Amino acid sequence: MQLHVRVVEALEIAKMDLNKSDPYCIVSVPQANSSQRTKVKDNSLTPRWNEEFHFTLPNPASATLHVEMKDKDLVKDDKMASLDVQLCSIPVGMVVDNWYNMTPASGVKKGGRLHLVIHIAPQGAPAFIMQQPGAYTYGGMPMQPGMQPYPGAPMQPGMQQYPGAPMQPGMQPYPGAPMQPGMQPGMYPQQQGYPGGMMSFGPPPRPPGMSDKDYKKLCKAQKKAMKKMMKGKK
Repeated sequence: MQLHVRVVEALEIAKMDLNKSDPYCIVSVPQANSSQRTKVKDNSLTPRWNEEFHFTLPNPASATLHVEMKDKDLVKDDKMASLDVQLCSIPVGMVVDNWYNMTPASGVKKGGRLHLVIHIAPQGAPAFIMQQPGAYTYGGMPMQPGMQPYPGAPMQPGMQQYPGAPMQPGMQPYPGAPMQPGMQPGMYPQQQGYPGGMMSFGPPPRPPGMSDKDYKKLCKAQKKAMKKMMKGKK
């Protein structure tokens, strides 16, 4: 799985040097032993970075996104604030755009707020592309109409192919798809529709090596987040 993070901007940050700060952010995933950082924004209390970072996630169910904001100084950079995002709360395939309250560092009066865009997706899937309910699915994760599974990926049981793509052995066409050359009517069982015409999210792809316990946690977190999202759209 891939983690895509866009550090957009920050507001209400602390003044570290008289009436200004020179902030930058360190973005890391401790479980993946990976760390990256933004550029320094000189003399700013409303920094805007709009920078993107990408990480490989061995296990999204137990991984944490850690962001630390520091003030650039000539001698030693000072800690300003930090935040942690539990990635099990981010539905796989969804693009989460949110403001987060940061915890101020020791001796700092306030932490401020940080604007992040977070996306967890399979290897090879496009970054920051929202996967909507009703889209074609790959391995239980929705795909956009016309989008192909990433090159070389094996077809999963119950997977649906995008319109016009060549059929693979043992694969079922998506509901309502035109018959391909060489196909015989009735060779595939009829697809079952979903109530109200809406397609539901299946379980997220299971990363290699993930334990049953961690996978259940990941499925539970995605189901909870999807219920909350669908409830908000009513």
